Amino acid sequence: MRKTPGIRAVLQPVMRLAFSIEKIADRTLRAKIGLTFAMFRMLLVINKHPRANQRDIAAFWGVAEASVSRQIDSLRRKKLIAASPVPGNRRSHAFVLTPSGSRLIGRGVAAIDGELESAFRDFPPPARQRLAAELARLVASFDAASGCGGRKTKTQ
Repeated sequence: MRKTPGIRAVLQPVMRLAFSIEKIADRTLRAKIGLTFAMFRMLLVINKHPRANQRDIAAFWGVAEASVSRQIDSLRRKKLIAASPVPGNRRSHAFVLTPSGSRLIGRGVAAIDGELESAFRDFPPPARQRLAAELARLVASFDAASGCGGRKTKTQ
């Protein structure tokens, strides 16, 4: 009977995979659309949650507001997002994508998908289906344990 692998033996490859995917995405986005992966992640949240503010975006990704602030400033300079004041809070702004920002999301997703697809060439559809199902179970388990549960924003 085979010994059940320990938690580190299971999670170490998952963490390495996540790191590798992020590096591939960052390299691809820089080359194809001139954005870092961190900036692109901000666009994705604003696309999914129009009118999200800086605190909402930080909460969604589980990062510090200061980190989001730098990305937001860059995206505004590039005219990929627009800001409007939040009524009743002159220090807070709600963000929406500009038409340029909306177009860039499609190009960025396609570029990342193209790069990552090549990594899956040796995985036939049944293997992908099994992997997707197991990863979904793992994510659900960890979301429940961490309390993240999909990281909702106030705008949902």
